[in-house]
Amino acid sequence: MQKSKEIKILLTHTLNVVDGLFDILRMLNGRVDWNKLETIVNSIAEEIKILDGQIQKLPQANLDLNALSSAIKERLPDQISKETFNLLYAIHKYFEELISNENHFIKELHPNFYDAKNILLAHYALNDIILGTILEDKEVAKENQELARILSNLAKSTKLKIETDEIETTLNKLSVESEKENIIMQLKSAFRQQLKEIIAP
Repeated sequence: MQKSKEIKILLTHTLNVVDGLFDILRMLNGRVDWNKLETIVNSIAEEIKILDGQIQKLPQANLDLNALSSAIKERLPDQISKETFNLLYAIHKYFEELISNENHFIKELHPNFYDAKNILLAHYALNDIILGTILEDKEVAKENQELARILSNLAKSTKLKIETDEIETTLNKLSVESEKENIIMQLKSAFRQQLKEIIAP
């Protein structure tokens, strides 16, 4: 039970970190608010600090924000983008390593490490859709299909009833309404609401 609780804590704070990193990528398009970027990276640092302080049974993620913070202070958009993607890759790799560590894996317990990885991938897909919609990327339809596939697999493995209608409706609003920040907040809230049984600590 302790490991299951820690996986929930891990998911909650990791998803907050991922949201912050994708917020940084979105803000690099158009006029950059440098003060807000610094605020976001400070918030990410706090999430990581809380996470490291609460995780005892699981391996530490050891995410290093120094390079990203330096790039923001020096106002280097290309380097900021590179360091942000490096951190997103590091988080994905960490969850892969959790799965490979069989000593910590309890298949019958939910959430387990496979659940955690699928939730992370779904969250990546959701943020990719948000970013792609804003940038008018042609790959958005493919990402929508990927999100639906991951959530379907997650529902089967956890026996959760995941309703995607609200997520899909809010995604449609994102592509047509001008006030996108409120829509993005609604979208992320809807996503977490569907998975609250295995995310919330």
